[in-house]
Amino acid sequence: ESPNKPVPITSTSLDSSDHSLKQTASQMWCLGRMLPLLIGDFIPRQQPQWENFLLMLTIVDYAFAPVTSCEIVPYLKLLIEEHHMRFRMLYPFASITPKLHYIIHLPEWLLRFGPASKYWCMRFEAKHSYFKSLAHRVKCFKNIAKTLADHHQHLVLLYIQWH
Repeated sequence: ESPNKPVPITSTSLDSSDHSLKQTASQMWCLGRMLPLLIGDFIPRQQPQWENFLLMLTIVDYAFAPVTSCEIVPYLKLLIEEHHMRFRMLYPFASITPKLHYIIHLPEWLLRFGPASKYWCMRFEAKHSYFKSLAHRVKCFKNIAKTLADHHQHLVLLYIQWH
């Protein structure tokens, strides 16, 4: 969990107009899993927003479990319907984002393709973030593909030398 440790959340980021926490996908996942342990005791029982958040965590746990079964699919469908119904009730002016919509299709995907952890793109996003940060650091955009490829080859060579 150490490399996925979320960056500190400041009052400035919470007060911003977009309320964005500026975390990577793995940092948000880590934060979501740790939040109940960190602040769960301070949240009043039966608080509807918190209950819906915990419901989402349950859905995520089932979705990314390393092993799943066909029997879990109907239950997962019910959890997703319940979450979306509560979400619409709790946040009537919030729009359903594409990510929230895609969750509706998750039970079918689990049946067709197996556990989501077997075909997710988390590693690709991590690799992409390396190239994205590298592009900002080198500040040379004349032939960015060659620049990034050269830097990556040097990194791979260093890795091979030391391992």
